[in-house]
Order: sequence, then structure tokens, then C-alpha cells
Amino acid sequence: MLVANVIEMLDEQGGWKAATTALWREHLHAATQVGRVAAAAKAVELGYGIAADSGPSGRLRHWRIAGIGDEVLELHSKRAAEITAAVGELETDTYRARGVAARTTRAAKRHVPEGELLARWTAELASIGWTPERLAGSVDAASGARIVGEPSLAELRRVLGVLLADDGPLARMKVFSRRHLLVELTPHLYGWEPRLVEAVAARVLADPEVIPLVGVAGAIEAVHALASVVAREEVIAERIAAGLDRTDAPVGAPDVVAVAVADTETGIGGRLAGEQRRAVEAICSSGRGVELVVGVAGAGKTTMLAAVASAFESSGCQVLGTATAGQAARTLADGADLGSSSTLASLVGRLDRGQLHLDDRSVVILDEAGMTDDIDLARLTTHAQLAGAKLIVVGDRRPPSARCCWPRRRARRPRRPPPRRRPPPHREPPADQPRGAGCSRAAPRR
Repeated sequence: MLVANVIEMLDEQGGWKAATTALWREHLHAATQVGRVAAAAKAVELGYGIAADSGPSGRLRHWRIAGIGDEVLELHSKRAAEITAAVGELETDTYRARGVAARTTRAAKRHVPEGELLARWTAELASIGWTPERLAGSVDAASGARIVGEPSLAELRRVLGVLLADDGPLARMKVFSRRHLLVELTPHLYGWEPRLVEAVAARVLADPEVIPLVGVAGAIEAVHALASVVAREEVIAERIAAGLDRTDAPVGAPDVVAVAVADTETGIGGRLAGEQRRAVEAICSSGRGVELVVGVAGAGKTTMLAAVASAFESSGCQVLGTATAGQAARTLADGADLGSSSTLASLVGRLDRGQLHLDDRSVVILDEAGMTDDIDLARLTTHAQLAGAKLIVVGDRRPPSARCCWPRRRARRPRRPPPRRRPPPHREPPADQPRGAGCSRAAPRR
């Protein structure tokens, strides 16, 4: 298929514009998933059994023919194994890294006769104990008698329960559009009528649990959030507001803070910036139950936190560090010289089970707050509030993958649309004038 990147405008202004390919690209994943539903229905119609296939990453959301052993799939996935090995050498496993590995390891294809290919594949199967007869028998045994049709009411309710769960895929997204919904919905409809995709998606969006959002900056299509997500964010906002209003949280004496700053400067071999010093003094002397520290990456937040932690520990407080990712927690422990730093899931788990206790002499430092799951953040703020502890929330102003379902107060000024290009009017030359005679030459330079 060839898509021309040009659109003729049929309104009163006319002219031509380039197509917005960004929207097509964003819908590519959803379109792929809908195509997989149609392919799965065809496989079932032909008599094959199908099984879920999440792939090595667990996020593939695909299906496969049932009855084909894993060792058979691994045998005939040499190209995927080659790309995985190349990605391992790059020491990063991202979608972009796999694309780079695929391009750099791709060898030129050569034509091989079909008979030669079949003979080679048969020999490879036999080498692992899978003859063509065994493979065909295994596929037939897994085929079953299922026909393409419609799921029962109980099955539809199960799908809705998974999608709308307060810890489900849509809740983890916080803000989602119809295309995000299609990506998460379609794996549950493999083997059913493809037309059900539209009907079930409409049913999900019409559910009372789904709240349409308005005024979301940058949104180019209708976006939604789950009521459970909005409720959790309201709880978090209330807890944070209450902590900001408190004035009975632990504080550090001015002389203790001064010593902590001096020790930190000795450790880094230089002086703290004025903004860092002011942040240390404000955090240690405010008495607020919650402190919000916002700064771009590399602004020196971790170094500042080292002085804060030293001041509170010298004042007899229990200082705990935490972050969503294990690496971030370890970085916080090393950079801020904390004796205890763990993942947020581990910290709130121990607090829930009573294995760890907070009190009014406890200080918890939460780093990378914008990446934190709402459920864990709500649990942590609740524990801190009930214990009278101090919570220091640290993060970037706009972390890459953080999302919030509340619209921003100030929407960006809309960009001026690009000018339309009108095709030049076609004029026929006079009948007595030869073509090209009307063109004038540029005056020569002097």
C-alpha cells in the first residue's frame, strides 16, 4: 500500500496539506492487535486450537497455534535468538535497541528451493525428536471443537473485570484513549468474532467506572481515566495537603544542620550551591509533615539529600530511603549515604505486615516520586500521616513516563496551523504566442 503524504482540502479555502502521520503511527499498535483478532478467528475457523503467546518480554499480546512444542518454536526462532544475543552485547533491552540489532545483524537473503528448505526443516525437527507425524498429531490433539462465535455473558464480565480493575492495565496507564483500550482488550478476544472488538470497546468506554477527561493538554483524541484512579489521586492529594499543613514533624537544630552541610561539602570536595543550602535549611527547620522537592536531573538533589539525611540522623531520627525501582533505591542510598534504602513495594509491604514501624521521629525520603505507582504512594502517605512521620517527596517536574489524570491548569497556546499551499492557477498562453516565449531572463549581474 502506498499512502501519499498529501491531502486535498475540500472546504471553501481549498488547497493542499500534508497528512498528520503521527496519529497514524500512534494507532499502529492498536491496528496490529485488531488484525491479530481477525487472524485468530481465521485459525479457529480452519480447525486449529490457539493459545496465548506473551513472548519473552511478557508484553507481546499475541497468540500461537496450540500443540506446537516450545522446543519446536525455539528451533525455528533463530533470527529472534540472534537479535536477542546482539541486544545483550549492547547492554540495553529496549525496542529501539532491538531495532538496531535487527538491522546490523541482518544478512542478505538468498533464494533456496522449496524442496531443499523442507528437507532441512524436517531434519532439524527430527534432531530434537519431533517428526512431521508427531507435530501434526500434537496440533490435531490440541485443536478441539471450538467454533468462531460470541463469548458468553460470564466471559464478557470477566474481560470487563480485568480491564476495569483498580490494579489492571488501564489503571496503570492512568490516562488512556480508545487505541490504548484496543491494545489491552484484543488479547481477550482471540478466537471470537472480530466484529466484537468494536462492541466490547464501546461497552467498556460506556461503563460508569470510565470517566471522560476534558482539558487535557496535548490530547489529540478523547481520553479517559478510571474512577478508582481519580479516587486514589484525590486521597494522595488530601494526604499531601494535610502533611504540608502540619508543623509538628521532626526538625534539626541549626547547629546540627550547619555541621551536616559542612560534612557534605567535605565529602564532595566543594561547596553546596546557594539553592541546595537553602533547601537543606528549609527542609530541616520547617516542621512540615511533607516536603516537596522538585528539580531537573543533575540539579544536585541527591547531594542536598545527603546533608538532609545527615542532619536528621544526627538529631536522633530514623531516616529511610525508598524509590520505585531497585536501581533508583540503591542510587539514593549511595548518593545520600543512607543506611537503609529499599524499593517502595518492599517498604510499604513491611509497614503493612507490621515488620517495620514509623513514629514521630521517622523521616522517609521518596525519590523518583513521579514514577511511583498510585496505590503504593497512597499507602505510604497514609502510614506517614498515621505515625506523624516526615515524608520528603523528591522528583522531576515532568518525568518521561509519569502521567496524571488531572488536566493542567494552563493549557498550552494552540499552535498556528501551517499555511495551505494553493496550486498555481493554470493559464493557457495566447494562441499566437509559442510555449516558453513568455519567460523572461534574469538581468545579468554587473
